Formats: sequence, structure tokens, C-alpha cells
Amino acid sequence: MRNELLWTHTVDHPMQNKTMCMDALRSVSQGKVESFYDTIRTMRRDFYILHIRNALIHPAGIAAWDCGYYLGSDGCESRFGMATDWWNGCRGFLTQSSLSLHHLFNSTAVLHPHDATSPRHLRPLKKLPVNTTLLYHHCGHNSKPINEYDKVFVISALWDYNYYHFVIDSLARMIRHIKFLRKNQDIMIHIHAFEEYDGNQEMHGSKTYRDGVYRMRNRLFQLLGINLNRIISGPVLARAVYLPRFIHCAQSISNALEIRLLADELLHQAFNQLRQVPPDYLRATNHSGGPAMGAKEASQHR
Repeated sequence: MRNELLWTHTVDHPMQNKTMCMDALRSVSQGKVESFYDTIRTMRRDFYILHIRNALIHPAGIAAWDCGYYLGSDGCESRFGMATDWWNGCRGFLTQSSLSLHHLFNSTAVLHPHDATSPRHLRPLKKLPVNTTLLYHHCGHNSKPINEYDKVFVISALWDYNYYHFVIDSLARMIRHIKFLRKNQDIMIHIHAFEEYDGNQEMHGSKTYRDGVYRMRNRLFQLLGINLNRIISGPVLARAVYLPRFIHCAQSISNALEIRLLADELLHQAFNQLRQVPPDYLRATNHSGGPAMGAKEASQHR
């Protein structure tokens, strides 16, 4: 049995204790019942949200400013060392160029050219005395351009192309703040968009695959009442960053409250939408080839 820790589980996860695992296997093989998660079920995890000014955001949701970076140890992102590698490379490049993150911000704002009513979209990098291609390479991600916004709420999570990870690791992070986000329409919402920045060649090359990912995420955002124009991804500069606590990697049971709140909100919004469907629409032919379902039957079916 290997001695190193399993990256898929937090350091305090029961499966990290190899001796305990072997003892449990022997016990179970003898017909005994073992319980591993009772202590986790009663675990209390306080939530928090960080408010950071003038920060650079990595696609995976890591936030950096001149004095360092922040990445919650709860998240799966902390298992790969990506934050340290990225920040050391970016800081090293800025130091060699006699710059700091503070220099990436510019007080002159220009509106997004496609929509004068959209949140302020700043482009200060072209005025810097530095090769922006190299800047994007070291401080962005995969040489993607760095965009800038006034206010950004971060719910980025690894593997958010996957339904489970998007729901549990991303949406559950923002559910405590859903009313705040609906009220403050000028706050952009940052997701990872794994298929765009870290996916394999199959993801990048398959339009069908990527379209399916977009539809999945968009339908859930719309169900939660979030305008899709507010969704952003990639390396971002933000004058105000809202960073909620990460969901516990591979131990989502310890975030049971957030998951329950999310489930209740999704069901509530889904029922509200169904109530607005015209009765005639509900008389559509059954996809299985059966008889058409009447409005009363559809209501009971719901």
C-alpha cells in the first residue's frame, strides 16, 4: 500500500489513514459493520466570504494581489500546486519588468464596445511598458488575454464541465449569496470553464461536446435567475472581488447545508416555471409513444 496521501481526499479524510483502512477491511470481511462518516455528518463548517480589492484572478479562482495569493485549502484546486506555480511565475515576471499588480490597473475606464450598458470592462494593459504577450503567458493562463471588470463574484471550481462538479462545487458556493447576486446586477460571476482553459484535445476540438456543456450550465444559471451576460471566465483583473468559501473537496457531505439550500432553490424555481407553462403546451405527446398527457395529469405528475 502506498504511503503518500491521496489527492482525491482531504488530509483529514478517513481514507488517508491507511492503517485504519486495512483494519476496517479485515473487520468487514468478518461480517462486522463499520461507520466512517458519522463524525463528518455532525461537522460544523462556518461559511465566510472574502472581499478583496484590486486582485488578479486565475481561471481556477485563485486570487492574487501584491502581497501574495489566496486559495482556500478546502477546494480540490489546492491538491495540484497550481496556485504556487502560477503565482511564482507571474510575480517573477513582474519583478523582472519592474512592475507590480498595482500597475496593471488604470484609472481610465472604457465601456465595453459592444454594449454601453454592460458593466465596465477595462483594458489598461496596452499602455504598460511590457510585452503583453509575455504578460498573458506568465500572469494569465495558456496565454489567454487578461480582461478587467469592476466587481467579480468567484465560484470557479475544477471540472465544472461536469454536471456534478458544477452543481456541488460551483453553484453550492454561491447559494448563500443568491439574493445578494440577484439584487446587484453589476457584479460579474466568474466560473472556471474547464473545457476552455484546461480541457483535453477532445474537449477543445468537439463543438458538440462544448455546446452541451454550455447548455447545461446556462440552464442552471437561468433557473437560478442569473443573467448569462454576467458569466465570465479566464484570467481577470477585478477592482472588487467577492470570494466565498470553497466546497470541501471529495467531502461534500460536510457542506450539507449549502447543498440542501441549492436543491430547495432549484426545485422552487423549477416549480415556478412549470406553473407558468400554458395548459395547451402540457398536452404534448408522450415521448415514450404513449397517449398525450392532460394538464391535470401533468400537474399530478409534477
